[in-house]
Amino acid sequence: MELLRYQLLKNYLQEHILLRNLTPQKRRILPIKRNDTVKRIEKAQESAKRRHDNDLSTIEELKKGDFVLVYKASQQHSKSHKLHPKWKGPFVVQVLEKGVFKLRSIDGK
Repeated sequence: MELLRYQLLKNYLQEHILLRNLTPQKRRILPIKRNDTVKRIEKAQESAKRRHDNDLSTIEELKKGDFVLVYKASQQHSKSHKLHPKWKGPFVVQVLEKGVFKLRSIDGK
């Protein structure tokens, strides 16, 4: 708790010193710049959300009973697994909800 108070006080003092060193003209512009920055951040976040949502909608829909292979991403940059298979499977898909699947091996495990 003390560390949090110290950090808040430190941030306040740094901002106070910064504001004191600004010219009156820059002090007037500062709130406008802050608002512009907030708007740009919100716009970037909305854009990122749209891209993410679009990527989700382009994923091929899997159905219960489909056969799939699972890529072993952990071995992607490993030279010791160079000759090992990059895929596990096949597995049978069980759909739990949109975008969430449960896989079981062909022998039922």
